[in-house]
This record gives sequence, C-alpha cells and structure tokens, in this order.
Amino acid sequence: MKIYFTLKSIPELSSLPGDKRLVLWRKYYPKVFKHSSIRISLLVISIAMLVGFYFSLRIEPWVPYGYVVSGLICVICYLLFLQLFISVLRVYLKEETSQEGHPKVFK
Repeated sequence: MKIYFTLKSIPELSSLPGDKRLVLWRKYYPKVFKHSSIRISLLVISIAMLVGFYFSLRIEPWVPYGYVVSGLICVICYLLFLQLFISVLRVYLKEETSQEGHPKVFK
C-alpha cells in the first residue's frame, strides 16, 4: 500500500498543475464524506484518539510523556484516516479521468 502525503503523490493528480489539482480536490472533497466508511472511520479514529489520550494521562499523570504519547496517537490516527480518505477520493478521480489521463473538467 502506497502512502500519500501530498496531492502530488496521488497518481491521478500527479500530472496536473497545482491549481487544477486543487480544483479537483475541492470538487470531490465533500462527496467523499458522504460514504459511510469515511464517517465510520472518522468516528472510530476520534474514539481511539480520546481513549489513547485518556490512558496516556492515566498511566503517567505526573510525567509530561503522556502528552507526547497522545500527540503521537493523534498523528497516527490522522494519517490512517487520510489514507482511507484518499483511497475513496481516487475512485472519483478515476471516473473523472479520461483515456488520455486528463480530467474531463479541463477539456
């Protein structure tokens, strides 16, 4: 599984200029949130972040390492959510992309 950190690392968007990448991102961003898998994962990740924060403070309440652990848990959960989000987004981008590899929006 490839990890996507930027819009340029998404294969369907990599050949486009930056402004066109943003246009497609903004076009499909709201549509991705309509998927139940995204909503459920957002709920699960939020609960995981809260539980991780709670336990990191309960285990070592007198040491500031609890904040570091909870911060790492938040970053890991965000990265996992972002990968799922982009995998759903790529479905829309594949539909948008024509045979030549250019989005239909810009033809």
